[in-house]
Amino acid sequence: MWKRPDDVAVPPPVASDQPRPASPPPPPGRQPASSSPARLGPSIHFEGKLSGDEDLLVDGRFRGEIQVPEHQVTVGADGRVEGEVRASAIVVEGEVRGNLTASHQVLVRASGRVHGDIRAPRVALDQGCRFKGAIDMEPGVKPTPADLPERREGREGREGRRDRETAAREVTVAPSPAAG
Repeated sequence: MWKRPDDVAVPPPVASDQPRPASPPPPPGRQPASSSPARLGPSIHFEGKLSGDEDLLVDGRFRGEIQVPEHQVTVGADGRVEGEVRASAIVVEGEVRGNLTASHQVLVRASGRVHGDIRAPRVALDQGCRFKGAIDMEPGVKPTPADLPERREGREGREGRRDRETAAREVTVAPSPAAG
């Protein structure tokens, strides 16, 4: 007998054992400009300055400066960016050679590679990602001289530094009373 589509039971979705990577939540007060982000596809090679008022997905090659201050930039697994990226949120799954500045957060996925400085109030580096640079999680705060590392190459020279390094390696950790 024939069944109408309303009578057909739809099986519930099957839960997977592997967690799906979650996209970071949109920053507060931000409304998406469209249902899908603007996209530089894998065959696109772009050089210059790019700015806009919508989310951006980079799957191709980009060289220059990207500025979307109220939106998210995602560098896809095949994406390559060489230059500065400024956005509300930045997700790196591919490769970035340049500085990243976000007003809300930067997330570097396990497949991501960043060679440059990151400035954002929240930064997450997934296990397995590659990162070389500095991270500033207080981008609006100017460092004071007390915050800067001391450099004492004067009288101590290299031998004094070696003694400090040796002393640091010789530190022992006593077991906590709760462990026994």
